[in-house]
Amino acid sequence: MQNQIKKNIAFTGSRKGFNNKTLVQTIARSVAQAGHCVLVGCASGVDAAIRSVVPNAKVFSVASPSAGSVCSPAQALARRSMSMVSASSVLIGFASVACPAGVCPSAHFSGGGSGTWASLAYAVSKGLQVFVFCADGVALPSWSGGQWVRAVPSGVWSRAWSFVPSACQLSLI
Repeated sequence: MQNQIKKNIAFTGSRKGFNNKTLVQTIARSVAQAGHCVLVGCASGVDAAIRSVVPNAKVFSVASPSAGSVCSPAQALARRSMSMVSASSVLIGFASVACPAGVCPSAHFSGGGSGTWASLAYAVSKGLQVFVFCADGVALPSWSGGQWVRAVPSGVWSRAWSFVPSACQLSLI
């Protein structure tokens, strides 16, 4: 029997929470029980829900700005999220709101006010496997370079969408 490779799997979601806390906790628990390392932020909402069921999760904290720092609170959150994404191979998001206009996969971290979508877009740009669970009524963004597909046909993961990059087409010239 082949050993499964354990991964660093990060989570992102609203500080105000997700409309289905039980789903968030079920997914986080399943990842941890599979032996993967759970990475999560230090915020309230989705982060707190995950930390409550995965007490050994690796928590990425926002660095406190020092006196005279030119780093705003939003920049500190962005740096924290970029660090967490960079340490992971998979990102699972819980989107409570639609992706703001103009947010798309980019090496530049920008979410138009949504850290969840900024993290997801940043992860896609870095080539990570990305899954997103959307709250009822939240549509997936149309991002170039790939498409959203259902993660699995049934079960708790059937509510997840995965961004699948377009296949590279080789030039015949």
